[in-house]
Amino acid sequence: MTFNDPLQQLAVRLAIKARDPDLDGYKPLTHQVEFHSDPSGGRINFGGNRSGKSYSSVCEMVFWATGTHPYRATPRPPVSLRHVAVDRPQGIDKVLKELYKKITPPRYLRGGNWDSAWQNTPPVLHFENGSFIEFLT
Repeated sequence: MTFNDPLQQLAVRLAIKARDPDLDGYKPLTHQVEFHSDPSGGRINFGGNRSGKSYSSVCEMVFWATGTHPYRATPRPPVSLRHVAVDRPQGIDKVLKELYKKITPPRYLRGGNWDSAWQNTPPVLHFENGSFIEFLT
């Protein structure tokens, strides 16, 4: 079997998803479910190091952008969203951008891939349904 074999390609993709799940494999912890379920209009996600703040925040934004929120009613897409970070080099480029790449299934991205969906200056992530997320500091 070669890597060009469709079954082997599928096996490789499944192994990657099992090891490093995207939004489809997201299983939130109890405190993350509380965050996602909170009916407040605006929320801030607080927690200690490695508590899942960034991961759950990115999932929350993708839920809203795609209209797929499993815990609460959200406006129908397209929606305009803003994700605020401490700074551009660390907060946006190093942390958030990489998490969005990892978490967002390509089927939701404009053009079906990251390169078509990401706008670098100013930083904006575009979705197939017309939603977008602006990144601010």
